[in-house]
Amino acid sequence: GEGELGDDVDMGADERDMWSFPLLMCFLLLGRAYPVIEHSTAPFDCTLHGKGCVEGYDSHYALVAGKESSMQPIGLDEEGRPGLPKADEIVVFSPTQVLPRALLYVVEKGALAPPSGQRPVVVWVDPNHEMPEVASCVLDTSENAAVEVLHAKSTKELMAWLHAHRFLVRSMLESGRVRVVTNRYREHDGGDGAAARLVRRVRARYPRLEILVFCGHCGPALSLWSPARHVFVTTHKAIAYSFVSMEPVDPDLYLNAIAVCRVCCVE
Repeated sequence: GEGELGDDVDMGADERDMWSFPLLMCFLLLGRAYPVIEHSTAPFDCTLHGKGCVEGYDSHYALVAGKESSMQPIGLDEEGRPGLPKADEIVVFSPTQVLPRALLYVVEKGALAPPSGQRPVVVWVDPNHEMPEVASCVLDTSENAAVEVLHAKSTKELMAWLHAHRFLVRSMLESGRVRVVTNRYREHDGGDGAAARLVRRVRARYPRLEILVFCGHCGPALSLWSPARHVFVTTHKAIAYSFVSMEPVDPDLYLNAIAVCRVCCVE
């Protein structure tokens, strides 16, 4: 296969910003857990800070509070009441008590919705809150809409969505039911090279995914035009609408539009 999804491919250093942070999921063997109630500010002889496992136990369990970077076990106040916890903390003392099971990548809050799998999907990458006029023609969020149009604000958000739903995206790619539209310029996403950056990253993992660069002035983006690589460029709303509507791509139609664009650029 073409390896377009990179299911088992490690991320490169330049791709780590596609996700918020990794989360390692593990099974833990606690055995007999010691309930930690010693306050962290207690005298050294009365606290477990920096010490090994309590004799007769296999692990420690504590309720902790404080700053996220330095949470400490809560203790009992002078009246014997516990403080308010923010999290649970489990401490094990041997690597044999930990069995890693999965590595999850947690995306930012507000990430794109998952595809339903029932309808074709177009991910439209543009930081503007108001979608371009052509997109508004098909932005129907009802269950009866012919195409799902999702609005991403950056290449990062697009790549995170593709990775999070890569198995369903694979199936949709095989039947030609997923496409991407991008504008050319995004100030905080590569500037004038935003579209080229998106194309480069998408092509590295999803070489068969069709991409349309839709912009008001296509001159700087013409170098991206490559039907063999499934990358198209246009300024014409009718062509963009055809692409978003999942109609078959007619390279000749796009070439005619590009020819007109080149004439306009020369003039």
